[in-house]
Amino acid sequence: MSKGCHKKIVLVIEDEVNVRNFASRVLELDGYRVLQAENGDECFRLMRESQIDLILLDLKLSSDDGWLMLQQLKNDPELSSVPVIVFTASAAASQRAHAMAVGATDYLVKPLSAASLRGAIARILKRRYVSMPSRKASVLVVDDNEEFCQNIADILKLKGYEVVTVYDGFKALELVKQDGFDLALMDVRMPAMDGVATFKKFKEVAPDTPVIMVTAYAAEDLIREALREGVYGFLKKPLDFDEFFRLVAQATGQGAQILVADDDVLRWKKCCCYQTI
Repeated sequence: MSKGCHKKIVLVIEDEVNVRNFASRVLELDGYRVLQAENGDECFRLMRESQIDLILLDLKLSSDDGWLMLQQLKNDPELSSVPVIVFTASAAASQRAHAMAVGATDYLVKPLSAASLRGAIARILKRRYVSMPSRKASVLVVDDNEEFCQNIADILKLKGYEVVTVYDGFKALELVKQDGFDLALMDVRMPAMDGVATFKKFKEVAPDTPVIMVTAYAAEDLIREALREGVYGFLKKPLDFDEFFRLVAQATGQGAQILVADDDVLRWKKCCCYQTI
């Protein structure tokens, strides 16, 4: 964190002392000021007393309902703009999707790793505070199905994104070393190197780039592994396009991006994607 800037304040809400102290220590070493709370009362008291920049919230608190706290934070006009990273032991994709729909900015899986914690917080605060020139968000699409890649690329381009497509993990890694991207969409099942293995190497090269994984399979073991490694989100084929655009917009910080229902071109592309997946 650069000198001359005030320390960003992170509020850690966790009733397990070891987890709370671990997260606090990691963040303090990175130059953040950390406040701690064990329950909802302490959380809302600190929120009123201090200018919190980000909240780290355990969804499974012994004395309070973390889900209810998340809803209360997002329904409060004075507090709703503060980003909330939630974490829990569950790696279920459905639970992650629900948390993001309620208003969470990111979702981490216990046991927390220092790398995933640092990466998520740095990415979110950079997007919140760093003023960037107006430009199109860039998306890298990685899938061995070339027709699917092209359909997704065409849809994203129509919505104002810059898109590059590649058809295997090795090419994706070569490309990301040369160019920066705001988001990567990556298939789980690919020949030579699967999406999870690609993601692990991708993190080493571009740790601040969020990755959304896409799969047509109920590969719960791979989903759990990827979530524990810090993947931004999961989408299942055939794609739910409302969820697709919401998650892409959230990951790139581009605001709400809604599929236009009566746009013939987008409707045609939507059909193509369902048929070719």
